[in-house]
Amino acid sequence: HKVPQGSLKNKIELTVENTSSHATRGVKVEAQNPPSWLRFEKGIIIIDEIQTHGEAIASFVFSIDKSVSVGTEYTLSFGIRSERGEKWNKEIHVAVVRQSVLGRLMTRLNQWAERKIMELKV
Repeated sequence: HKVPQGSLKNKIELTVENTSSHATRGVKVEAQNPPSWLRFEKGIIIIDEIQTHGEAIASFVFSIDKSVSVGTEYTLSFGIRSERGEKWNKEIHVAVVRQSVLGRLMTRLNQWAERKIMELKV
């Protein structure tokens, strides 16, 4: 996946499927050892319950530091664990690309909106 340098509010959604014949509870999905230039808003997502033969989505929001070099690549690893001790891993390869003019504008608008929201909360 290509992610723009200095971008905010990027999203990775992992679908966790329960193929068993009983509901699964307390599924933990965790981003493992992300690089310092990739910052998750929440690095751990807990899924309370997945019904029999059902699925749930673990949604991770992250930002890419503007100081990271274009062309930098990394393989993100996500650990998935159930309450019963079952374990799975998912890897996603990311590459930092140059941000487009529209992307830079959207980043600035997002930053401005974030500041305004914080000002209103104070």
